[in-house]
Amino acid sequence: MKRHGKCFAIAMFTLLVGVMLSGCAGHSYRVSVSGFSDPNHAVGHSYCLLSGKDGVTVDDLEFREYAGYLRRGLGQVGFSETTNLDQTDLAIFVSYGIGDAKEQSYSYSLPVYGQTGGGTYNFSGTTYSGYGSATTYGTMTQTPQYGVVGSQQLSGSTLTYLRYLTVDALDMKTLRNEKKTVSIWRTDVMSRGTSGDLRSVIPVMVAAATPNFGKNTKKQIVINIREADKRVQQIKADTNPNQK
Repeated sequence: MKRHGKCFAIAMFTLLVGVMLSGCAGHSYRVSVSGFSDPNHAVGHSYCLLSGKDGVTVDDLEFREYAGYLRRGLGQVGFSETTNLDQTDLAIFVSYGIGDAKEQSYSYSLPVYGQTGGGTYNFSGTTYSGYGSATTYGTMTQTPQYGVVGSQQLSGSTLTYLRYLTVDALDMKTLRNEKKTVSIWRTDVMSRGTSGDLRSVIPVMVAAATPNFGKNTKKQIVINIREADKRVQQIKADTNPNQK
């Protein structure tokens, strides 16, 4: 019995450690990426980064922080930044935000584990004869068995937020020569989750979207990515939030 009880304790300890390690890996995000591009316009890869949010300039502190992440991602896929709007190929407008909170209900069942059989039992028996009666006492041991002994129903509600990021690249040659705005490519990034902290989510969204900057994804791509993912750390690394 001691041997099987020890195995059960080890199994439960291993499960607990696994859950703890999973938490240490950081929050997990589900990010949707949709890329659009115009195949009839082939332009270069130099760009100027501009604000696409009404009332927000490139000097805004929040914009400068997010722009640092975007520069890192754009650089990873071959784009290079310039400060000269008269010579750049693209004007990349960036907009971002977070939607109102939405309450979502949930309900699920968790198994309850325990001993389903075996163990130690006490017994007694009485016999009768012409000389009277006699009672016998004893102990019987069976190998313990463990498994599901029931279930626990959990329910409640949680608040979720829609986080979004849009990166829109305009052809600067057409804008300079014809005074027309022509979008060459656009990447729409969305994520819904319990975190309302856009500053934490933006680098994750940029990391998920980076391979698709400038591309047509043909459909919405869903990416599951953790905050501790190497791709996210690369977006965060060497980023100067005060850079313009």
